[in-house]
Amino acid sequence: MVLEYGHRLLQLPMTYFDSHRSREVVSRIGDISRINALISDLVLGIPSDLFIACVSLAVMLIYSPPLTAVSLLAFGILIGTGLLFVPARYDTNRRVVVESAENQGYLVEIFRGAQVLKTTEAAPQAWDEYQRNFGSVAHLRWRALQLGLISDTSTRLLSRVTTLVLLWYDSSFVIDGQLSIGQLLAFSGMSGNVLTFLESLDDFTDDYLTSTVVIRRLSEVLEGSVEDLHAMDKSRVAVPPSCDLHCRNLTFHHAGRLDLLSELTLTFPGGCCTALIGESDCVISTLVKLLAGLYHSREWLHPLLALWPAGHLSGVSTPTGGVGAPRGQVLQSHGLR
Repeated sequence: MVLEYGHRLLQLPMTYFDSHRSREVVSRIGDISRINALISDLVLGIPSDLFIACVSLAVMLIYSPPLTAVSLLAFGILIGTGLLFVPARYDTNRRVVVESAENQGYLVEIFRGAQVLKTTEAAPQAWDEYQRNFGSVAHLRWRALQLGLISDTSTRLLSRVTTLVLLWYDSSFVIDGQLSIGQLLAFSGMSGNVLTFLESLDDFTDDYLTSTVVIRRLSEVLEGSVEDLHAMDKSRVAVPPSCDLHCRNLTFHHAGRLDLLSELTLTFPGGCCTALIGESDCVISTLVKLLAGLYHSREWLHPLLALWPAGHLSGVSTPTGGVGAPRGQVLQSHGLR
C-alpha cells in the first residue's frame, strides 16, 4: 500500500501539490500502521473470540433456553450502550487525525519558509497560529480520551452488573431444581466468554473508526484523478528570437480561492534574457508555471492565456476578443529563459 500510495502521488497533477501541505500528505503513510493493527486484530483476535462466544451461546442454549434469552437481552443492552458513543467517537477521531496532520504540515512550512519569517518579522504571527493549532489538537485529544474512558467504563460496569444479575437470576433455577450448581457455574462461565467478546468488539470498534478516517484520507490520493499524459503533449511553435511576447488580460486562480492574477497584461522583450523579481507571495512562481504550461487550462482559468509575439499569427482569435493562443498552446523562444 505504501508503494502504491507513492506511485499514485507522483501521477497527480500540479494543482494537487499546490493545494496541500507536504507534511500533511506524507503523514498519511504513517497512518497506514493503524490499518495494519486493525487487520491483525481482525485476522487474529476477533475470529477466535467470536468462535468461543458462539460455542458458549450454544452450550448456554442447551443448558437453559429461558436463561439464554435473558442473557441475550442483557447482551443487547451492552451493545446498544456502546453504539451510543460511536458517532461522537468517530467525529472526534476524524478531527484528531486531520488536524494533527495539518499541524505537522504547518511546522514543515514554517521550516521551509524560515528565511521569509525572519526577513518579514512574521515569527510572532506564526507562533500564535501554531499555538492555536496545537491547542485545538490537544483539546480534541482530551475529548477523544474522555469519550473513550466513558465508553469503556460504562461498558465494563454494565458487564459486571450483567454478570451479577444473571448469577442472581440463575440461582433461582438452582433453588427450583432446574439446574445443578455445576451447570450454574458453567453457564456463568459461558456468559463471561460472550461478555469478553463484546468488550474486545468495543475496542475493535474504536480502531475501526480511526482506520476508516485513514482509509478515506488515503483514497483521496489512491482514487484521485491522475495527470493526463496526452494532454501534456502540446503543439509547439518556433518564435524568432527578436519577437516580443505579450501576455494580455490574464486572470487565474486556484479552485475555491481568490484570484491570484486579474487581467494581467505585460510584455517580454525579445532578444534578451528576462528575469522576474519581486517580494515573496507576489505570484511570480504562479506566473512562471503558467508560462511553462505546468498549470493547464480548465474551467476555472479565464480568460485564455494570450501569449503570442506581436505581429505574428494575428488572425487567431480567443474568447477574450484579443489575440491569443489556443487552449494548451506552448511557445518556445530563444529570448525567454
